[in-house]
Amino acid sequence: MAAKKHNDQQQPKKEKKSAAVRRVFNEMKEAGTETKPVVVQRTLTAEGFDVSAAKFSQVLKKLRDGAPAKGNKELLFSLTDLAAAKKFISKTGSPAKTMELIDVLGNG
Repeated sequence: MAAKKHNDQQQPKKEKKSAAVRRVFNEMKEAGTETKPVVVQRTLTAEGFDVSAAKFSQVLKKLRDGAPAKGNKELLFSLTDLAAAKKFISKTGSPAKTMELIDVLGNG
């Protein structure tokens, strides 16, 4: 039986197509360059990605609509934020009073 070869250095993971589309789109957007689908697709092709038009359009639509990436689990509020909100509500006496104060701040 042949012995398995162990590679001491791990190979870097290959970037997924969706992640590459998001990365290139965001890089171009931050640089202020044109982010038309054909331009992003050409860039990806030059990097060695074969992205179908359907996949490409799907990822860009989600980006443009502001939808988070599927794997993005970032929370909108931390537990510290929620604890601070609870403490503030207890100081004001009720959630309704808290909302009144927030409305006053929002109109100022």
